[in-house]
Amino acid sequence: MDFWITAVNDILSYHKESVAGETTNYISNRANVEAKAPLEVTSDIRKEVLRSRTSIYATLSHAAGEKAVEIWRTWEYGYM
Repeated sequence: MDFWITAVNDILSYHKESVAGETTNYISNRANVEAKAPLEVTSDIRKEVLRSRTSIYATLSHAAGEKAVEIWRTWEYGYM
């Protein structure tokens, strides 16, 4: 859940930060380390977020039941 929250925030903030000329953010730093374009890193993170979302739903469903899934879904949609 922590990764999902942080990564979604990074994706949603990146455009504003890049327009403002900010380069000290997770996407820019990761792009530098991985020698990739920021847009490619954004795509990679998006895929990671989708995988983590699947994991979150599976874990909640198995460990806590459908009520927990519904609570997370409500929170997730509100966050977006």
